[in-house]
Amino acid sequence: MLRFIVIIIIFFPYCIAFYFKAKRAIKNKNMTVDQRYGIVREMICKICKKSRITVNTYGAENLPKEDGYALAPNHQGRFDGLAIIKSSERNISFLIDEKRSNMPIEKTIVDALGCVRIDRSDLAKVRNSLRQLGGVIKSGRNIAVFPEGQWSDNKNELQEFKTGALSVLSNIGCPIVPVCLYDTYKVYGINSLKKVSCQVHFLSPIYYEEYKDMSRAELGDVIKQRIGEKLSELKGQEQKSRV
Repeated sequence: MLRFIVIIIIFFPYCIAFYFKAKRAIKNKNMTVDQRYGIVREMICKICKKSRITVNTYGAENLPKEDGYALAPNHQGRFDGLAIIKSSERNISFLIDEKRSNMPIEKTIVDALGCVRIDRSDLAKVRNSLRQLGGVIKSGRNIAVFPEGQWSDNKNELQEFKTGALSVLSNIGCPIVPVCLYDTYKVYGINSLKKVSCQVHFLSPIYYEEYKDMSRAELGDVIKQRIGEKLSELKGQEQKSRV
C-alpha cells in the first residue's frame, strides 16, 4: 500500500496530464482502439520504471496470432490488470466490477480501454454486461476475464472460480488463454518501496475444438488446473532457489 500511495503523490502531475490526454483520446472518434491502448500502456510502463517495478513476461508466443481471444488470469490484487497490460503490446480490455471502475483516473483508463463494467447486484445488468463482453470479442478485440471475480489476501493461492462469463466465451468459441500471475500481490501489498518484481505467464491457449463439448464448470476446472500447475511449479522453483 505504501508504494501505491507514493506513486499517487509523486506521479500526480503526470497522472493529471495522462487524464486529459486520455480524455481527448476517448472523445476522438478517429483514434483506434490500439492507439488508445498505446496511451494507457505508455503510462503504465513509465510508472513501473520510475517506481522500480519489474514485470517479467513469459509465453507471449502462446497468444493467438489473430485478435478476438480471451485471457483468463488468476487474481491477486489491484496491480494485476496493469501487469497484464505491461506484458502485452496488443490491445486488451477487461471485464471489471462496476464499483471499482469509477475512481477518476481509473475511470479514464477503463473508458480508454473500452472495458466492460459489470454490476453483480443486478441480474439484468449482469446479462447486459455479458452481452457486451461477447460483442467486444466478436468485434476482434481481446478481453481479460478474472474467473475468481475479486481478489482478497490470497497471494499466490487460487480462489473459487466463478464460471458465468465462461458461458459467453464458450458460445462464441474464441480461444481462451489461461494466464498465471505470480507475486503481483507484492507490488501494492507489501509495505515497502524496495525494488519488486512479479511474473506474467501466458499459458497454452484452449481452442474451441478442445472445449466445445465441455460444460462451463468443466472449462473452469481446466483453466484452474493449468494455472494451479504453473503456480505450483513457480513455488517449487522459488523454494529451491532459497536452499
